[in-house]
Amino acid sequence: MQKKKFIPPSVSVEEIQLNLFSRYHDDTLLEGLLMNEVYAASNSLYLPIIYSDKSLKVSVKPLKNSISRVMKLEPVTYTWKGTSKESAGLIAQNVRDVLPESVVETSGLLRVDYAGVISLLVQAVQDQQKEIDSLKKRLTDKS
Repeated sequence: MQKKKFIPPSVSVEEIQLNLFSRYHDDTLLEGLLMNEVYAASNSLYLPIIYSDKSLKVSVKPLKNSISRVMKLEPVTYTWKGTSKESAGLIAQNVRDVLPESVVETSGLLRVDYAGVISLLVQAVQDQQKEIDSLKKRLTDKS
């Protein structure tokens, strides 16, 4: 039976940081990823519910220049140091240059808030669709 570890929501971020790279050598358990309420058990990572209610926000503004910002992101594949686990994703330093509000530094390490990146991607798709619709209309009008 595989050992499972539970990090309860009451654990502080500092305590979770101590477990940042705590892994079994076979990569079956990942413990604490610099988030307030994270726990992992046997190949499953459970993240906290992230509230997004409008009543909790002020100064709400649309994202600008989404397509050009997305084009500056550099999706990569990589292998985690100390493991043979291959992953795909973004490098936080690059994301910080493009979308600084979606990168957090804790104890000298950067992490990406992928919810912010997803918002940028949604806006970019919407902007592209408007452009596509405009081009379709121009083609239809010429016919």
